[in-house]
Order: sequence, then C-alpha cells, then structure tokens
Amino acid sequence: MALSALLNRQTSAPVTTSYGDVKRIGLLIPVHGQDDLQWIYNLCDRLSRDGKDCELLGFSVLPVEVPTHPNVTILGSEDLKWNFIPKEDAIKSFISTNFDLLLNLCPDNGCLPLDYTAIKAHAALRIGRYESTLTNVYGVMVKGDFADSKGLLKAITRYLKKLA
Repeated sequence: MALSALLNRQTSAPVTTSYGDVKRIGLLIPVHGQDDLQWIYNLCDRLSRDGKDCELLGFSVLPVEVPTHPNVTILGSEDLKWNFIPKEDAIKSFISTNFDLLLNLCPDNGCLPLDYTAIKAHAALRIGRYESTLTNVYGVMVKGDFADSKGLLKAITRYLKKLA
C-alpha cells in the first residue's frame, strides 16, 4: 500500500516549539456540512488574531459550498484517485508549505486522504489522534474516542497546556 511505503520513508524527527514561536499552522479537518465550515472559518480567524498564518485543508464526501475563506481548501471525491489518495495537484499547494505546526483533526480512522496529506506535508511538529499505524508520522498523538474534530481539538489543547 502507498501509505505504508510513505511511512517507511519518514525520517524527520519532530521539533518542539512553544505556541508563541509558532508562525504557520496547517490544519487537516473532515467537513460534514455547513456547520463545520463555519467552525473552520472561526478557527482560522481566531488563529489569525493570535498572529498565526493558518492554512486549512478539509475533506468532504458530501458536496459543500465553495469556501469563502482564502486559506481554506476543501477536497471532494473528485480530488481523489481510485484508492482514496488525493491527486497530487489537489494537495500540491498545501504539502509544499513549511508548517511550524500541523494538526490533523480527523477524530477517527476514516480520513485516509487527510492522513496521506499529513504524511506528505512539511511540518516541524505534527499532532493528531492516536492510530498505531501512524506512530511514525506524528510527534504528539492523542488517544480517545472523539465525536468530532472539535472534541479532538479540545483534547489536544488540554494535553498541550499540561506540557507547557
């Protein structure tokens, strides 16, 4: 499988940094409807107010309205190959960006396009849910049953505050 081959080529060690030093944040989020889009826009705006450059890549199996936020891109089924891996041109801009922090906010293992993107992206530190097959990808992983991306983000925030 292509995902396993990519995992075996992972060589970069995670670099830790404080939130204050983070300048560029990448977010990977599944989108299930209009409510998720609004939450995403609010999250990007909140990070911008904190002085962070935020770029978001979402994935939705359902048709959603074209994002109005300039730093938000939503992948759809048409952006995937037959094996659910994103087409290179669909994620090229995102994976060519050097992020200080990359958060994969997919709460379950049903986000292969976002997991693949997390592996391909350039990031000093990657944070995501615990998944035994992805331990080489993330510097920090959070284990738990999360109902949605909001719940996973709350858990990540809680653990990072304890580490600070």
